[in-house]
Amino acid sequence: VFPTIMAELVCVVLILQAVLVSGSNTVINWASSPISPGSVVLLQGSFPVSSCIVSFASYPQINNDVVGVLPIQQTNASLKVKVPVGVGSGAITVSACGSPAFILNTADVWWVLGDQGDYASPGGSIRAFGRGLRRNSNCKSKDHKSMSSEITEQLSTAIQENSVESVEKILNMMRALPRLPTNNACTVSMRLSKVSAIGEDDVEIKADNNIIATEYSAHFHLPSSLSPGEYNMSFSNDIAPSIYTPFDTFLNSSVPLWRTIHIRPAREFPHNEVYVSTANMNRACFNVSLLNPPKTWRCASSALTAALTSAKEKGGGIVYLPRGQLYIEDGPIFVPNNVKIAGAGMSLTSLYFPMHPVSNWTEASPGLFQRENSTLGGGTMWGVSDLTIYVGGWHPHIMYIDSSSNGFTMMNVRVRANAFFAENPPTYGKEPNCTNSFKARSTRGRFANYSLYDNGAVVLNHGKNSRITGCDLYGTSDIFTSHPVSGSSAIGTQFALIENNTIYNGGGSHLMPNWQQVCFSSNKIIGISVTAMGNNVGTSCCSTAQHIFEGLNSISHVWGNDREVLTYDDAGGAYWGEAIISGTTATLLSEPFQTGVLQESTLIMILNGTGAHEYRRITVPGGVGGNDNKTWSFDRSFSNAVSKGGTFFVQIMPARIRNLHVHNHYQDGGALQLYGHATDIVFGHNTLERLTGIFSWGQWRGSPSPPFDKLGGSFGVGMNPNTYVQIEANNILEGNNIINAWYTNVSGTTGDYNPGPWPHGTGVANFMEQNCLGVVDGRVGFLKEDDNPKGQYANAFVILRDNNIASNGGVWITGASRDVLVENTTINQSDNNVTVDKGTTFSVLVV
Repeated sequence: VFPTIMAELVCVVLILQAVLVSGSNTVINWASSPISPGSVVLLQGSFPVSSCIVSFASYPQINNDVVGVLPIQQTNASLKVKVPVGVGSGAITVSACGSPAFILNTADVWWVLGDQGDYASPGGSIRAFGRGLRRNSNCKSKDHKSMSSEITEQLSTAIQENSVESVEKILNMMRALPRLPTNNACTVSMRLSKVSAIGEDDVEIKADNNIIATEYSAHFHLPSSLSPGEYNMSFSNDIAPSIYTPFDTFLNSSVPLWRTIHIRPAREFPHNEVYVSTANMNRACFNVSLLNPPKTWRCASSALTAALTSAKEKGGGIVYLPRGQLYIEDGPIFVPNNVKIAGAGMSLTSLYFPMHPVSNWTEASPGLFQRENSTLGGGTMWGVSDLTIYVGGWHPHIMYIDSSSNGFTMMNVRVRANAFFAENPPTYGKEPNCTNSFKARSTRGRFANYSLYDNGAVVLNHGKNSRITGCDLYGTSDIFTSHPVSGSSAIGTQFALIENNTIYNGGGSHLMPNWQQVCFSSNKIIGISVTAMGNNVGTSCCSTAQHIFEGLNSISHVWGNDREVLTYDDAGGAYWGEAIISGTTATLLSEPFQTGVLQESTLIMILNGTGAHEYRRITVPGGVGGNDNKTWSFDRSFSNAVSKGGTFFVQIMPARIRNLHVHNHYQDGGALQLYGHATDIVFGHNTLERLTGIFSWGQWRGSPSPPFDKLGGSFGVGMNPNTYVQIEANNILEGNNIINAWYTNVSGTTGDYNPGPWPHGTGVANFMEQNCLGVVDGRVGFLKEDDNPKGQYANAFVILRDNNIASNGGVWITGASRDVLVENTTINQSDNNVTVDKGTTFSVLVV
């Protein structure tokens, strides 16, 4: 009888709340969706301080199955509440204190990539990325969490029995845990509705379960009969197949409401064929009396240049290189628009480049291959395929894809770029007066008077709609990067597919400054240098690094720099202070640190009080388009709690946002860390061996003081928080990893080492080495209450759920962190556990 009475009372309370708060500011803005019944959901919004009922119901509602429950934790900006089992496992609505319903567990697509990049073609494909694309347990042969727990128990027993053979066997089992849904019962669908179409039916397409089929990604083959035009998109997932969520996201300041995709014919190189004949080659580029080269060595520069000119005059086409060893004595190679260079195959056609003196590398010729600066042919598409490139000395970038390139392709290309080929280190034998350990002495009579990073990357990409697949790339320095060329305002790689490549990196494998809409998937990455370094989702030149899918890769041997396998650098801030918000405009009450077009697509976030951690994207920054320096416009109004107007404390900062780092296998390296600002980020279903761990590391950068650069201060100013971060279902096999345990910061010692891989403060480095998952703040130091008069937080709305630590690790939550949820975490064979520094954290729940 008692449960029945309580249920009736809850129903009465729900009705009363709906009446009392109707028209109030109570609202849910964000939820840790997708969520399973029985788990705790974290809600962000505006709520009353007093306890209120949270109601759940299936969606669409079945038999009035509304279930009301009390939250476990409640603040004016957050609720943590256990989802009742009675509402089922499909789509769910949640309402807090009578707020408008918020739908959980539907497909939440953040961005899409067509087979042509920013558009798709009939018979082509669309890839979708986001949250909640697959949830059905039938999608996996067995639940990853339960499998890892079972195997972890076996591992614990084997360690106790001191059976080395069994331990290694079980570790191999854990490495082989399923990473992808495989069951065809997974139904993920996309619906295309033609804009302004009259009488045309919608097109519904089921996802292909064999291509990037994860919880966060889906691949849709388009019918070849699909008619060209502009289409609205909507998506459904496997647990709510009848509910289609319209696609609606921010792309850039020009397209603040991105809802459609264009279908039109695929780009093609003109059907003109030009063949480079060996009959037009000689050996005049060699000193035959000294070198006596084999007759198979051919000087190919003149013949290749002539063929490229011929293809250009025809309006574009494919230039075919013959089998053999072809020497390019005069570089760089300028590829005309609409022209592709194609060899006879990776193992059949090889191009050899001589060592380029550093002085020959100019801004006009930053790459060995680059697009010819010409409009003849009517396009900016070019490409290289089916050949090998050898460089045995100093080199600029191998491929330079400039910001005017649109549709660059690089397929089945091998690169072997070794600036130190056939050289010894400087401490070997007799050498010139050399103190730089990166410089080397040659046994072949030449001295490499340059360092590792004096060399270019294998691919410097500032272009749009590029496709790099099936390549085998070895580089002295970085492999993929988008760092600006000096004097250039290029923003970085946009709408790119980088997939199924093998990468051997001496520097960084894939530095991601200002990447936007990039799928980096299914690549095998191996560091091949003692200084092989990690990767950076940065905003070094511009305002945005967004919509990156880094998934299904294997990454190993990250030893150099700070050892971060992945970091979000650097922090920044165009403004930190009070602003009056009205509609879609913020009026700053102090002068901003930066203004102008580089601030477009940044974000504005409320840092405390009503609407804390709500954000919007900047469309017109101060000083642009009629705005004065203090007037900034954004993409859409804030929630009801904010949009009524008032004064709020805000930060305007670069947008590192809506990125997915999932289903990767990492071995031997430092941390995966959100360092500085990051919003709507997922680390999910990764496997880690001998890494420092995964850290949400929001930054307090101090109060502003001139001079202002890099979007405000040398490393930013104010608060650069991590918000809406989901760290879920990661499997950490080995927590132990390499550290500099025997070095200290003692006056008179050489180097700048701490106990830990980074010089970021001994306490931080030390404690992070002992834990595999962390929520911390730093850089200027831990933000204590006395340093934080505004009540701001460096980490907010961070979820650590269903993670497994098999050995030697724990969870650490500290610093100015609020609304952190740790749920269903398994820790085995470790001296650590879940550590919460309650003196500097707020509203933390561990269940």
